[in-house]
Amino acid sequence: MEPQNYVDWMAEIDRRPDPNEVAEVIRLVCGGPDHQRMLAALFDRVPLAPGQRVLEVGCGTGEAARLLARRTGCRNPIVGVDPSATVLNVARGMTREEHLEEILDFRQMDGRALGFAGDTFSFTYCARVLQHARAPLAVLAEMARITAPGGTVLAVEQDLGGCFEAGIPDDLYRRCFQDTNPTLARELPFHFRRLGLEVLDVVPAVWVLRQPRAPVADLRADYQRQRGTVWPRVAAGIVSPPEAEAYFAALERAVAEGRFLRVTLNLATLGRKPGP
Repeated sequence: MEPQNYVDWMAEIDRRPDPNEVAEVIRLVCGGPDHQRMLAALFDRVPLAPGQRVLEVGCGTGEAARLLARRTGCRNPIVGVDPSATVLNVARGMTREEHLEEILDFRQMDGRALGFAGDTFSFTYCARVLQHARAPLAVLAEMARITAPGGTVLAVEQDLGGCFEAGIPDDLYRRCFQDTNPTLARELPFHFRRLGLEVLDVVPAVWVLRQPRAPVADLRADYQRQRGTVWPRVAAGIVSPPEAEAYFAALERAVAEGRFLRVTLNLATLGRKPGP
């Protein structure tokens, strides 16, 4: 049974004992080829004229914002906001290394109360953020508010119900990787319309991982040190310690037998705010 008011480990990064480790996970995932290919294809569908402003909500370490800056030839000012000072420090440092600081501006801000006037940005987006948020619909409402008429809103989220690891019972896998809002992605077209946005498309993006991102022994050691992705679900009572050990044992068998396969389903809702 899922505990009431569960909030996953990505929602309060700066309050964790290992915020820099979490920032590194974000950097690796968001800078990885699956995430970058997915966003590149989606960004190419957005009609941006030079000079039009862009906002990323939940920018993390800035991988998506820097990708967009490069793909637009640095012709569009991009603001990235995130509630975590830790990830923003990484984002600013990496942006300076790539000499993109003139076009990218990172600010600490809560997505539920964006400090911008309405109708400000021509393109507003988030990527795998609402699935972690305490109040995802409040964040989405703010994104709609600050988007200019005729502008584009994009939300890309994982649908945990469509994810699995071969060799792991589906229920156990999904609880070991439980998000705050595990199936919000499939409801986003409805919520876009409820906010007055026109839904242009819903685009699936499937990631396939054929080997674990680290040796199973290292993943288990992280868990035993109360680190990694499984431990927070144990701490929250979603997974029991024996179930966590059963997950690592099943993962080890799947790798040894050559059965390992992780499939992640993301759904991107692309919308437009009515207007000229």
